[in-house]
Amino acid sequence: MTDQTQELMFEILKNLQGEVRMLREGQRDIKEELIAVRLHQHAAQGELNALLSRMGGVENRLERIERRLDIVSEPAN
Repeated sequence: MTDQTQELMFEILKNLQGEVRMLREGQRDIKEELIAVRLHQHAAQGELNALLSRMGGVENRLERIERRLDIVSEPAN
C-alpha cells in the first residue's frame, strides 16, 4: 500500500513539475514580449522627440522670416 502511495505522490509531483516548467516558459515569453514592446516604445519616443525638436526649429525660422517681412500681427509667445 505504501508503494502505491509513493508512486501516486511521485506522479503528482512529476505533473506539478511539468506544469511549473510550462508556467515558467510562458512567463519568460511574456517577459521577452514586454521587453520588445518597451524597446519599440522607446524608439517611438525618440522619433517623436526628434520631430518635435525639428518642428521647434522650423517655427523659430518661420517667426524670423515673418518678422523680416513685417507680416506678424502679434508677437508670438
